[in-house]
Amino acid sequence: MSDHPAGAVAELNPAIAVRGGRVFVVWQEFAAGRNDDAGRIALARFDARGTKRGPDVRVDDHDGGGKWVPAIALVGHDPVVAWVDERDVGFEGEPVEHIYAARGHDGGMSFDPAVRVDAGATDPLAAHLDNKWGPTLATARNAVYAAWADFRRYNWDIFLARSDDGGATWGPNVEVDDFPDLERIDERPSIAVERRGPVHVAWTDLRAREPDTNIFYARSDDHGASFTPNRQLDDSKTAFDVDHETPTNQWHPSLAADHRALFVAWQDDRFGNDDILFTTSFDGGATFAPAERVDDTGAGPSEQSRPSLALAPRGKRRLCYVAWEDDRNGTSDIYLARRACGRP
Repeated sequence: MSDHPAGAVAELNPAIAVRGGRVFVVWQEFAAGRNDDAGRIALARFDARGTKRGPDVRVDDHDGGGKWVPAIALVGHDPVVAWVDERDVGFEGEPVEHIYAARGHDGGMSFDPAVRVDAGATDPLAAHLDNKWGPTLATARNAVYAAWADFRRYNWDIFLARSDDGGATWGPNVEVDDFPDLERIDERPSIAVERRGPVHVAWTDLRAREPDTNIFYARSDDHGASFTPNRQLDDSKTAFDVDHETPTNQWHPSLAADHRALFVAWQDDRFGNDDILFTTSFDGGATFAPAERVDDTGAGPSEQSRPSLALAPRGKRRLCYVAWEDDRNGTSDIYLARRACGRP
């Protein structure tokens, strides 16, 4: 797919965005061999038939330093890309990882200089560890929302920032999760934005000193300036007996919205090994339906992980697509399932 000869450059972590007849794929690549500390972010453009439109476009603008896990969203027909970037240094010259973004022009043929998305005070305990990870993007008209995992408070928290000019500049950072104590890890956020309504965020949450992770959720009704109290989205603790049953883990959510309907898929090991589960909300996130199983592997020992969910609105015949990694055949393959997901 890229302009590099097969096997010439290590390319990782692709992300895709589609609008109309335009398809954009972004990825990270190593600039020298398999040196994880020297990278680039690149983008390729395709038409609806999968025909490549022009050469690869370099998104980032800085040689040297690692660059990882890009995310992409579209403002009109122009891409906005965010990634983890190691161009900055800490107080003693140590490399630190921050979130950078760049706005594309002319359908992704060129990009503005990269700008830093994360900002704000750092706890002294985290002065040498002020790292960020796992950005995700969503758009509504010219507004772009970015969320990521952030260690500025000596915890891995979820933060969000909004751009009102298509990703050229970014506003204040807002903390999404609300647990006030230490000993927790929040990661892998997913954002969904309604065109004229709330901003929804789901993430993997290990709060307090609980032995298991869960999927937590919060909603913003003021365009990302503040968020509702967090609550657990998955129903893994329904009828759970803490004295006799083993806690389970839920992580890696993928969230999509269409008007007031929300759809979430995640990785879940409540049945003894990792499976893909799914839930819906038809009241803007106020309540969620009991979880449903997506994969069809039954009680076997295989692992299903890292789901990605997308919607294809078709009026009352709205379709939900879920893709995931699956090792039921002894190696890791990609599986896909779909179903109608209109209001019951």
